[in-house]
Parts: sequence; C-alpha cells; structure tokens
Amino acid sequence: MNKWTTIATSLLLAGGAAIGVAGATDNGKVSVDESAVVLNTQTAQPAQTENENSPANDETITKEEAIAIAQQVLPGKVKEIEQDSDDGHRYYEIELKYEGKDYDFDIDAATGEVLNIDGNLLRTPLADKMEITAEQAKQAVLDEVGEGRIMEIELEKNRGTYMYEIEVKAHGDDDDWYVDANTGEVLASGNHKRGAEAQSQRTQQADSAERLSVEEAKNIALAHVGQGRVDDADLDRENGRLVYEIEIEQSGGDDVELIIDALTGEILHVDWD
Repeated sequence: MNKWTTIATSLLLAGGAAIGVAGATDNGKVSVDESAVVLNTQTAQPAQTENENSPANDETITKEEAIAIAQQVLPGKVKEIEQDSDDGHRYYEIELKYEGKDYDFDIDAATGEVLNIDGNLLRTPLADKMEITAEQAKQAVLDEVGEGRIMEIELEKNRGTYMYEIEVKAHGDDDDWYVDANTGEVLASGNHKRGAEAQSQRTQQADSAERLSVEEAKNIALAHVGQGRVDDADLDRENGRLVYEIEIEQSGGDDVELIIDALTGEILHVDWD
C-alpha cells in the first residue's frame, strides 16, 4: 500500500464515518471529496459508573498518604497498615513504632484526619504542645473528686481530641477520668454518680455558712400557716436550689407542706392538704 493510500485509510478510520473518497489521480495521488466527508463529531460519553454515593467512588487517600500523615505526628517506623470500616466509615489503622514504643493510629480514609492515637503520648514531643499540663489535669480531677490519689495518667487522642486519661483511687474505688488536654474540661469519669455526690457535698458545705438554720425555717413556716406543729423538716436541693421542705400538722388533723428557700427564707410553694 502506497503512502497516500495509507493516509486516506487513516482519515477514513479517524473520521468515524468518512465517505466519498475518490480513486487515484493521474499523478498517483489520491483525491478526497471534502464535501462528501462526514465526521462523527460527537464526543464519546464516559461509561456509566456506580452511584456517586457508593463507597467505591468515595475519594480515598492512599496508604502512602496515610503513612505520611501519621509520621508527621510521630516520625516513627510503620510496622503495619490496613484499611477498615465502621458503619460504612472507612479509615486506616496504622501501627507505628516510635522510640521503642508502639502507637496505633486511626486515620480517616476520606479526609486524612487523625481520629485516634492509642498509646501514652506523654513519652513523646506531643506532650509539650498541649495547653494543659499533666499536673494541671491531675489537679482538675482531684478538685472534681474532692479527695483521692492519682494512680496513673496517660495522654491519648480520642475522636479527634487530645485528652488525659487519669486513673484515680477515691472512696475505695478506682475510677477513670478524662480531661481535655487543650481546654482543661473534665469530660467524663468512670463513676459519674460518685463525682456528682462529691460535687453536691462540696456545694452544700459552701452553702452551709450562708443558709438559714432549720429553726429559722420552721419559724418562717409557722408564721405563714398561723398555727400548728412542725412534723418534719428536711434540707434538700431542687433544680440546683437549696431548700427546706417543712411539714406542719394542724390541730384539725390537716397537713401543710411548705418549700422555703434555704438562703433567702422566701416561701416558694405551699401545699394545703
């Protein structure tokens, strides 16, 4: 096949629908009737893919990118990496060794965010970057508990937040408390009830210097009712307010219950039975 025949054939194939190619001329060249050439100018449509919301089409960082993110946090050696998912949320699990200690990273496969770091980060340079020191975190927990002894403290990252996990022995039990390493907020404890009781006890002690005595509260109740005998008087807290609940038995056998503000003496509620 000569050169011009080859060109003509190529043109035919490239056009997709080229017609009207003439034969060879006297000088051996091939003439093409341009008016008869029809080119398929439609752009080929991409093949249909899966639904855009399908996990298969989610943008995902590569393993190499995930490793680079982890090593920016701790410049250690990667021992293992694998991809996992939780309720359709994909992430990389990276085991990294830094200065002889193992740290487990969870890195969001779509955003590259470091979600969790398991391992005591107090042994790493990250500890110096926290706004709250380990000693300040310990004191915050002891203030919350009221009394106790710190058994152990670790710095970790949990759900995107650096926090101290502090084991405290208090009231005969071992509890785990958590303190935000950048705000100092006490986030949670292993025994919320005990912490609440300790807080309530401290609040009542602080209020005791200012509140009315039970005798003063009784006199206010009797003066309001007019006559009767105090059958019961209790100090309680309602909606954060310290109150006396006083029950008065009247001569006719009827009872009156009064709720009195323990700090101001204001009568908040009267229930005539």
